[in-house]
Amino acid sequence: MLNNLPTGARAAILFSLLAGSQAVVAAGLAFGWSAGAILTAGITLVVLAGVLFVLSLKMVRTIVGDFTRHTREMGKGNLATEIRITGNKAEAEVKLVEPEKTAPAPGTPFAFQANPVSVDSQPFLMHMDQGVDLTPKKTPAKGKGKVAPKAKAKRK
Repeated sequence: MLNNLPTGARAAILFSLLAGSQAVVAAGLAFGWSAGAILTAGITLVVLAGVLFVLSLKMVRTIVGDFTRHTREMGKGNLATEIRITGNKAEAEVKLVEPEKTAPAPGTPFAFQANPVSVDSQPFLMHMDQGVDLTPKKTPAKGKGKVAPKAKAKRK
């Protein structure tokens, strides 16, 4: 759930948790709470902030790792690296030189060669242009079905 939040929202939650831990101390002293209640509430909020911070670091590490893997493979000349799809969200947008008449069905393998243009970090999306479809085309089977008879040419 946190991975779907924009970076700004995660940062706001993080700072709110840290500010809340300080507010608990001030409120506890003002309202005469016990030291144990103040410490428990404050430490709980700090721990939650720490967990959010660690989860955000792991997400950034995954994004950077995937991007680095893609770039290394492309640098070696392997332009057919598989782009991992997480959930139902694509991780690449490819603008083809010759657009397809119909889009491939979701989940259908699609081989292409394209030039990386830019990348968005949240959610991860690599933008590419000058794409060429490398997916093998299906050829109709020979010898099946009826063949229309040739028309006779008229002589003068």
